[in-house]
Amino acid sequence: METRTQQHTSLPTENDTKMNIKIIGLMLTRDDKVVLKKWLSKYHDWFDIIFCLDGSQRFKNESKALLEEFGVNYYHDDDFQFTKKSDQILRGVVFQKIKTHIQAENDKNAEYWIFIAHPDEFYLTPFPKDIETAKKNNAELIEYNVYHNFPHTSEIEI
Repeated sequence: METRTQQHTSLPTENDTKMNIKIIGLMLTRDDKVVLKKWLSKYHDWFDIIFCLDGSQRFKNESKALLEEFGVNYYHDDDFQFTKKSDQILRGVVFQKIKTHIQAENDKNAEYWIFIAHPDEFYLTPFPKDIETAKKNNAELIEYNVYHNFPHTSEIEI
């Protein structure tokens, strides 16, 4: 896996107040019943909180119950009016929910990292380690290159 970072000078230095890192998941899902429970079981604890916009139709009730069982902040496409749907628009809806959460939490000693948390995408390395690497390099963006050759679901080791 390759990561690319952007340099910024606004991150706290070692002399600054110790920041509390909070990891937030931004999830879009749609009828991912086959992998959702396994994904949540493996990765849920890597996050402080996950926000999900579910577009499920066939497995809406099952997805909602499972996501809520894991304490995910759940929203469904039906809760919003869209003139057009695209990944960017859908992520934007969840991002607004995340921003509202951060503002309400009002934790001045928190440093928030938002990770894409889609249940059909699997992490090859624990991203909390990637955050530490980014911080050491004064970066506030981690960009992963996505693999386009995926194993069949029967070959995925979770």
